Amino acid sequence: MKWLNLFSGGIATHAFFSTFFSKEYYRFLVNTSFYAIMFYSYAEICVKKIYMHPCLTKLKDFLDTMKNKNNIEIVKFNTVVRSTNKKEVTVNQMVLYDFIIYSDYLPATSKVNKVLYYDFIKFPINYSYSVCDFSFIAINVRINKNGKEETYQINLNDNKVNYYVVGNKINRLLICYLLKTQHNIICDELTDKYDLEIIDNNVVVKNFTEKDEIVFREKDYTTSPFVYCDTSNMSVAEIKEHFNYKDNVELSVNSEKKPSENKEDVDSIPE
Repeated sequence: MKWLNLFSGGIATHAFFSTFFSKEYYRFLVNTSFYAIMFYSYAEICVKKIYMHPCLTKLKDFLDTMKNKNNIEIVKFNTVVRSTNKKEVTVNQMVLYDFIIYSDYLPATSKVNKVLYYDFIKFPINYSYSVCDFSFIAINVRINKNGKEETYQINLNDNKVNYYVVGNKINRLLICYLLKTQHNIICDELTDKYDLEIIDNNVVVKNFTEKDEIVFREKDYTTSPFVYCDTSNMSVAEIKEHFNYKDNVELSVNSEKKPSENKEDVDSIPE
């Protein structure tokens, strides 16, 4: 009833001014419409200037990235075989993988922290992490391809990505993956041999091979023999058992399993 009274009053007011003050009323409507359009146009220009301001560019890029990209990559045979996100990742997707990369996009710097997960991780995945307080000065890989020895620099930290995260492991799986993504060098992560030379944060030159694994801590790093964990010959039920899917208890891997020899299975991962 209230809205009906307001509507009736508006119609009556319009009829009154149109009849007795037609010229003045028409001029008022034209001026009001003109200033309303001008105010809207000015406000639109101001909003666009604010949106395009350099201070908001990083935030805009971050929002666009989060909207268009998944932040979890499942890697097998040096290739991202599946991309997903924290809401859609399931234990069934872990049937065939070498390691998992969780990309945490930072709006303040437009940088991405890369968190790595190996072996039988705790599920659901814990995405909390800490960034290291150090970084290596240089990392070089010497590898023999087609009878010729080549040296490639591996980059773990630049203005776009950062792999220096506490708990991240640098082993032959990651090295072969980075050789492919950074230098387009294809190598077998299970059989190819290489020499890894690093200049660490204390300016000490150290040498490793594909048999070694480097584990990042907050202020330094440790090394240990690399142990390969293969899930390609396991069923979904076995994967859930090793992940301790129901009780969320983290299991350790103490023995090396026989690597899978069929790399064509990448395309047959169950959803």
